Amino acid sequence: MENAASTTDNTSVPNPSPKSLRILCFGDSLTAGYSRYGYSHYPYAAQIRSRLEDALPKRQVIVDVSGLSGDRVIDGEFLRRMRDMCDTHQDTPYDWIIVLGGTNDLGWGEKPENVYEGLSMCLPTWPGARDGILWKFVG
Repeated sequence: MENAASTTDNTSVPNPSPKSLRILCFGDSLTAGYSRYGYSHYPYAAQIRSRLEDALPKRQVIVDVSGLSGDRVIDGEFLRRMRDMCDTHQDTPYDWIIVLGGTNDLGWGEKPENVYEGLSMCLPTWPGARDGILWKFVG
């Protein structure tokens, strides 16, 4: 039988449907999709979901967005929001978390090494991430 798993009593049972792929895009206005001076928002998460659904047609792809315009890693809500998201999704952890933050900090004159340190403090708050955290520091 195609797409079946064998059991010890030699009967076949259908394989369960592939598990979902859960992704969180987390960050500031760039993650929120800030566009047209704030009159519209087009998060990059929509493109990620679309491309993954095309590439993985048998998997349910869930992409959540938590982007806050103007948020800063240093002296902002960034770390608190990350902790809140972690607490909220303990029972349904994300497989991947894409973090984009620090651009507002750099725009306000923070030193890149301080922004990097702030972002590094955020990473341990995601113990539920099953596969990994994707982040890139540009400073």
